[in-house]
Amino acid sequence: MSKFLLIVCAALGLLLSSASAQDEAKDEAFRKEGLQKFEFTRFVASGKKIRLDFAYAVNPDCSPVEGSIEMKTTTEPAHGTVEIVSGDGFPVFAKTSVRFKCNEKKTRGSFITYKANEKYVGSDKFVILILYPSGYAREVSYNVNVK
Repeated sequence: MSKFLLIVCAALGLLLSSASAQDEAKDEAFRKEGLQKFEFTRFVASGKKIRLDFAYAVNPDCSPVEGSIEMKTTTEPAHGTVEIVSGDGFPVFAKTSVRFKCNEKKTRGSFITYKANEKYVGSDKFVILILYPSGYAREVSYNVNVK
């Protein structure tokens, strides 16, 4: 029985390693291609406005990347409105990032807000395309649950 468990654990480890390697390969393909796709789910009260995201581009020394971030809504929401507004906000980098220290300093960027229609309750969805000065792009799908 213990040999069987050992074999099963080893096989599971190989499967997990393989899945991890596939995820890394997918991420590498996105970086080479320049387009990353993300999908987020958020919740908002009916008739209320919520800030969903803040897009920014900073160098490792926390200075803004030269050029501007271009953003556009490629799929409009059916039950609310999206607004993209320039402003200053705090970036959010992981502790392992060389830019983690930049989280303490406001930087220029663009806010994405969503406002649900009055009295609407249900789901909504929209897509934003973010073009960075470096030539990379993100296509972000927002699934919004209006309560």
